[in-house]
Amino acid sequence: MKCLSICQPFAELIIQNKKIVELRKWNTNFRGEFLVHAPIKIRKEEYKKLKIKEK
Repeated sequence: MKCLSICQPFAELIIQNKKIVELRKWNTNFRGEFLVHAPIKIRKEEYKKLKIKEK
């Protein structure tokens, strides 16, 4: 099983199916199910940009 580490709030948006594209610097041919890992680091400035209330 593959795993994608992505900071909040983006991890939650992926789980909610509100973020369907993730761009990385490297290419991959992988398509399919994967695990989402949200590290402790939270990007508070991203919450403000996206107008999301912090939990």
